[in-house]
Amino acid sequence: MGIIRSGERVAMWLAGVPIETIATVYGHESTEMTLQYIGVNLGDQSKAFEAVRNMRVQMQKTAENVPFTTVPGR
Repeated sequence: MGIIRSGERVAMWLAGVPIETIATVYGHESTEMTLQYIGVNLGDQSKAFEAVRNMRVQMQKTAENVPFTTVPGR
């Protein structure tokens, strides 16, 4: 049963359900406990969000450097 419940917790987390809600649903005393069950390390999570932010910044810089051209005939 634990594996099924763990899978449900992870699915909720990946679906964007707030960690506080997941903790409440499963009767955890703290969100830290829920994060442990899910297998989320907040340090790793922070690094992941930082990597995504850096990628978006780089993509924006790249887009700013691409000249705007019009489609012939329009």
